[in-house]
Amino acid sequence: MVTPRPPCPTVGTLVYGRFGPNSMLYPYRRGEVVPNTYCERVFTDCKLQSCFVQSPGYPRNLHCKYYLNTRMPFIKLYIENEEFNVDGQRCENPMMCPMKPLSTNCDCDYIRVYDGKNKDAPLIGTFCGMGRFPHSIIGSGQDVMVEFISSPAGPFLNTGFHFNVGNWPGHVETSGSRNGTCDWVFSSDTVDRGQESTFLSLAHWYPPGTSCSYLIRGRPDEVVRMYFPSFRVRPIEAPIRPYDGDCGETLIIYDADREDDARIMKMFCDTFSRPLEKHDFISTGSAMFVKFESRTGSYDGSSLYYWAQYDFFNNTHYGKPVEDTVCDEVFESFVRPEGKFGSPLNTLLYKTEENVVCRYHFKAPRYQYRRILLTINSTNFKENEDPLQ
Repeated sequence: MVTPRPPCPTVGTLVYGRFGPNSMLYPYRRGEVVPNTYCERVFTDCKLQSCFVQSPGYPRNLHCKYYLNTRMPFIKLYIENEEFNVDGQRCENPMMCPMKPLSTNCDCDYIRVYDGKNKDAPLIGTFCGMGRFPHSIIGSGQDVMVEFISSPAGPFLNTGFHFNVGNWPGHVETSGSRNGTCDWVFSSDTVDRGQESTFLSLAHWYPPGTSCSYLIRGRPDEVVRMYFPSFRVRPIEAPIRPYDGDCGETLIIYDADREDDARIMKMFCDTFSRPLEKHDFISTGSAMFVKFESRTGSYDGSSLYYWAQYDFFNNTHYGKPVEDTVCDEVFESFVRPEGKFGSPLNTLLYKTEENVVCRYHFKAPRYQYRRILLTINSTNFKENEDPLQ
């Protein structure tokens, strides 16, 4: 049998007006008061230790709003060396009153955090209780709004909150087109051959069930290479929805332009995968598909931190490639009676310590052709002065 929670109290005692700990030491760090309001404040261009978001002591029947802004994404809200206490105790005797741990199940006093400038923005979470905030909250942009609501009456054992504001240095410009929050398409049309481009893991909050995709698409005669200059795997430290099983978050690389279980190149999981840095993943076709999924969601970014770089290589074949070889080709007269051939244009083939050997086979029926004529137009062998040897 579940015991129902007691209703919010309807009587109160003396009201104390107090702005957080030692507020007189930093009067200019608590934002600008919105005219004709009691506790609405605006914080602009917040930097490290320059913006302190504090509850006004603990008066009753309050509705406060704090509008937070940083110059750069991703705005970060966090508690440092203080405890959070909003509706942590609901009676007057501090010795006998049970403590309510930090929770998102709130019905009397609470704060709400929105990922944007106002209540029309996505709701990141609702919080109440007492204890150390177990995580920071990182917004997806430069603005966050915090809303503090206290019930009309109640005890005065609670002390409120004191947040710091900064930003998380995880923003890079990405040369691609985005659909929704995190579905990206990267094309070789926007990346010069021989140049690399980058994408990163989610550095901000996201809800449970989040799915992000990265489609890297080259021209028909190209292949895709992707590697991770930096990759870290850590436990899921700030889940929005707890999950006890394996693989609460995954990253899967496909040798295809969509999800295809038969063409998985690699799967990473938060519970058992080792990070893999500076390993080349090379597609066999002109596209590669990468998908990130999270069962838990997160308040402060992905447990799979990856910095991925990708580029495109000319994989033109003059003849028909021979399976299970590096660069062998077959030229058959019934396909094309004349044409050209040359050394591989894909420079990835030469990034190996082993010798690269390419064989070219020319085939024609004896009853139709008596000889095959080859004309060598140009050669350039770096380590051999005699081009005919």
